[in-house]
Amino acid sequence: MVHDHSCTEGVLLAAAANPGWAAFATIHGPVDDDHSCFLREVHDVVGLIAMSESQRRTATGLRWRGTIHPAIDEGELDQTGVEQHDYLVQVARIHPVKGQHLAIQVARELGLSLVLAGPVERSPVAQAYFEGVIAPALGNGVTWMGEVRGRAKGQLLAGARAMLLPLQWEEPFGLSAAEAMANGTPVVAFPVGAMPEVVEEGVTGYLVADADEMARRVAMATTLDRARCAARARVRFGARRMVDQHVSLYTAGCDGEAALSSYGSPRRGAADG
Repeated sequence: MVHDHSCTEGVLLAAAANPGWAAFATIHGPVDDDHSCFLREVHDVVGLIAMSESQRRTATGLRWRGTIHPAIDEGELDQTGVEQHDYLVQVARIHPVKGQHLAIQVARELGLSLVLAGPVERSPVAQAYFEGVIAPALGNGVTWMGEVRGRAKGQLLAGARAMLLPLQWEEPFGLSAAEAMANGTPVVAFPVGAMPEVVEEGVTGYLVADADEMARRVAMATTLDRARCAARARVRFGARRMVDQHVSLYTAGCDGEAALSSYGSPRRGAADG
């Protein structure tokens, strides 16, 4: 068996592998028309695995073998119950599709500090966005700290009142949202991409229509039970769940089963804790 995570080149190698092997490829990131056209040429011999149901819907005409949400890095989790501070947070690369300008607008409206954590994407669009929109707005409670990793990221997330994700695109998954919730910090996000699959309304955060509603929902989010938020997220997006789904995938694939539906997206319910 071979399972590729490296995109185009790896998918080609998986497709060319020994015909007696089971071959899979997890598609990380968005699937545009050109990528979709390529994947249609190989989806009969390589089992395509999506990161979310949203990703599957945006890539029509592909034969998907299942959906497995990515897992959080549990080594980056902080203990819940740490002291919360009067700041909001967004962990994301700096780019217009991440909506940092709207997060700044919401924080200013609420009179709260905002910490933006993430590198500036190395693209002309992102560089212009940072230099023309984000950098001039820094100060007066808005801080940009660049990329943050490991336990430092867990502490940053755990100490925030809420994470803001006013996304402007069809996010294929949204790992930063799962990370925030697993640290006990609720997420207030626009209902685009995979956010409806990630955010559980009234438990781990809220989905909102626009920046005005986002500002109103922050106050509600801060009243959510942070321990319950963390517990739900750690079960739904923990490594154990992802491992179990991959084992089911491999077992079914190596047994030659045509339909592998048992390892789809995690369902909400009693098993979620």
